[in-house]
Amino acid sequence: MVSDWIDKIAQKWETLKYEGKNIRSYKVYERSEIPESLTPENMPCALTFMEGSFGDYSAGGAWEYIHGRTEFHLVPVASKEHYPRLIDFYKLIRNEAITGITLGGNVDDFSLIPGEGAFFIRGPVELQYGDEPWHWGFVVTWQVKENVSTEVSVTA
Repeated sequence: MVSDWIDKIAQKWETLKYEGKNIRSYKVYERSEIPESLTPENMPCALTFMEGSFGDYSAGGAWEYIHGRTEFHLVPVASKEHYPRLIDFYKLIRNEAITGITLGGNVDDFSLIPGEGAFFIRGPVELQYGDEPWHWGFVVTWQVKENVSTEVSVTA
């Protein structure tokens, strides 16, 4: 169930740092921490969202593929002076994404997938959250493969 692992994705990103500051990765389910708005004090941060799912069902079992994205809001302004320091952040995201791909044994697989523009990791890009000013960050698209055979019975 999504509720068993969605916050584990958020926890993955807590290990990252940007310019010496820990990424504040907001939980989605356990405590519903997602803020209504972002301030410079909230950054750097990561926001994780579920976007949809599709299934693969057969006599051999049932799997659900849940797609989502994580937005990394790193710098509160989109000033070009920050751009060079952002460039290598994608490597930190990539390296963290490929560790612990079962999210502590809760899913069959967690992996990055192509999103907008066919990119797994998009950025540095200008982001806006709510009515806040445009600012620098990254967008990561991911997929979780979950065996749901114990939750549903596939019948012919």
